Amino acid sequence: MESENISILSWNRFKSRFLYIVPEIVGKSHEFTFDGHLVTISLPSLEKLTPREDLVKIEAHEQALLYYNSWREENGVEIPIAYGVGFVDMTINISKVISVPSEILNHPRMLMIYFLKKDKKL
Repeated sequence: MESENISILSWNRFKSRFLYIVPEIVGKSHEFTFDGHLVTISLPSLEKLTPREDLVKIEAHEQALLYYNSWREENGVEIPIAYGVGFVDMTINISKVISVPSEILNHPRMLMIYFLKKDKKL
């Protein structure tokens, strides 16, 4: 059975309540090391902005990734002062290379089952 070496990266999205940011940091990331692993916290980019008119269409249990919180108008153009952040992304680079059977790389669910059966802490 052939095997492939892969590195592991964990990605999670966390809901952020009452987080408001200035336009200058939209889409920015912060990196730090924790317990020997590189951790990256990322704010949503402008591509993820939900227009004001679409906010009313979002279901009560849903939340936009990024939305206008406050703005000013100049010559009929809205200029954002602050954005609301609905979610932040966090990735953790495990920085460990492991070997897995080649055939499971095209099947993410099989990869998860493989690790569960191995019962290893990564």
